[in-house]
Amino acid sequence: MLYRLQKEVLVAFFILISAYPSYRTYKKYQNHVKKSAQRTDSISKKLVNTLIKEDSAHTENKTKFNLNDVSWEALMLIPGIGEGTAKKIITYRMKNGKFKRLEDILNIKGIGKKTYMKLKPYVYVK
Repeated sequence: MLYRLQKEVLVAFFILISAYPSYRTYKKYQNHVKKSAQRTDSISKKLVNTLIKEDSAHTENKTKFNLNDVSWEALMLIPGIGEGTAKKIITYRMKNGKFKRLEDILNIKGIGKKTYMKLKPYVYVK
């Protein structure tokens, strides 16, 4: 006849033995998910890099905007210009008149040399 403690130990032992295959399966599943995520991340990075290269290769073929005529909505389509910057450009144009040269955009608060270099392929002054 088994004592109560012995019964509890045997029950715990059988629970562990029956749970171990499930635990192994769970670990295999975790590894599979991790590897799939890494592959997906790698594919995503390659795709993004490819799109960036294609985008920069076609920069010359994109439409350029005249800063003196472009609308607020069209300004927001230019990479590097958001809603606030577009409003500042329109406001500057209304107060000071037409841009005489492209570098005049540097007079707008919030547009520095880095932003200017981003905008340069997309805008011109006429």
